[in-house]
Amino acid sequence: MSPHVLDADGLCVGWPGGFSLTLGRLALHAGESVAVTGPSGSGKTTLLQALCGVLPARSGRLEACGVTLARHGQPAPEAVRRRLRLEHVGLVLQELELLDHVSVEDNILLAWHLGAHPAPRAEGRERAAALADTLGLGALLRRRPRRLSQGERQRVAVARALVTRPALLLADEPTSSLDAANATRVVDLLLGSAREHGSALVLVTHDEQVAARLDRSLSMERMPEATP
Repeated sequence: MSPHVLDADGLCVGWPGGFSLTLGRLALHAGESVAVTGPSGSGKTTLLQALCGVLPARSGRLEACGVTLARHGQPAPEAVRRRLRLEHVGLVLQELELLDHVSVEDNILLAWHLGAHPAPRAEGRERAAALADTLGLGALLRRRPRRLSQGERQRVAVARALVTRPALLLADEPTSSLDAANATRVVDLLLGSAREHGSALVLVTHDEQVAARLDRSLSMERMPEATP
């Protein structure tokens, strides 16, 4: 078993007859961070989907949080990959995927509602309230996401990813809808989780100033156009 939180080698993912993405070696210890940069269409979002098992590998090896997600081109069963995401991964997706029929607080505490976190629910509520205050959402915990601005929704997604103190944080453009002050606050929190809770952080960004704050960068090239 790899000593890294995340260890990918020769990973290839994609769609039959469409784009494919091949990654050499990417390994992260607890507390390490890497910025993923590159032009639109270079596969940055695809990479995050692969690293948490949303897109199963077609070849190569992938281990995350002590779980083998792919080996010799054979992906782990979907149930294994889903359980990993629920219990060990904090995800900030571009689509955000908030639940509009429940409150901001319940969105942040989704892992508890799904029975996927061992900490007491009261502790989860305390964490959620603290994160909401730090992100300027403290007065909005009872509000439904449909009544929030895009920037507020994005900060809710960040709080949801951080509240479980996950071993692996995957963030896809987490500051894209934020002003400078809130963007700085979000990056501070993500890097703080890496330092304080030992999370490994993979952050996709177009912002050079954000990328410069992480330990290292992975620059990606545009993927070739799909062929019939």
